[in-house]
Amino acid sequence: MIQLPSAILDKTKEEIERGVHGQDADTVYEALEGVFSTLILKFQRIYSKRILSIIVDTQEMIDTFKTYRLPLQAQKLEMLVEWRNHFAASNSNSSDVEFGKLKIDLEFLFLEFGGKQISFEYKEAYLLTPKEAEKELNISNVTFSKYVGNGLEIADTTHHKKVPKFVVELWNDPSYCFKMQMIYQKKKSIIQAPEERLTELDEEIVALQRKYHCEHYLDAFKDYDGDEMDDPTDYWNWQDLEEERSQILRNIKEK
Repeated sequence: MIQLPSAILDKTKEEIERGVHGQDADTVYEALEGVFSTLILKFQRIYSKRILSIIVDTQEMIDTFKTYRLPLQAQKLEMLVEWRNHFAASNSNSSDVEFGKLKIDLEFLFLEFGGKQISFEYKEAYLLTPKEAEKELNISNVTFSKYVGNGLEIADTTHHKKVPKFVVELWNDPSYCFKMQMIYQKKKSIIQAPEERLTELDEEIVALQRKYHCEHYLDAFKDYDGDEMDDPTDYWNWQDLEEERSQILRNIKEK
């Protein structure tokens, strides 16, 4: 069992949920930054056979987290508690699938908290060449390139090996395929101008509108709940596209 700073995390969560925004707020946020940093370091240490390093800016993440309203802070802290519990039950002998899920969830969680800079450097032995990945996925080079453009994770390396092994299994998992795509889009939106991102969002939304012959995802999926669908990817993707579009428009309007 991995020993984690649960007391610090629980205290931080409790204080933020009570709405501490006065002189104690900085102490709370400092504790939260310490929790995140500790979790990331332990994650890197436990999975050192797969990971060389994790480069991350937790201070930038905390600065953004401070701007969230209290209910949103509490919601994201629940996500952190859930991930911590999942991580605590893992070990260095976990399968590639288990490792991949934890890694994707950690990166997704960091971005949800408001972080912007996080990158994973893998051991070369843990990477596949594109051709090896194509064979594992049973796809062509053209399809592989399309998947990469949609968010299939590839390592930022000069080596010919670029695809983390967990990717070939989790790309066929609707939930984690979707999360990989969301991580890709979130990172992309960070470095894009708002107007450029809006153009992309509009194009993706129009494509979904044409596919389902509806103006809005609530109309397209009015008889369904995402959790009850065999493949809820379009449901959640469309919902997130609409929310991101609304947020960008609000930000532009406030400037």
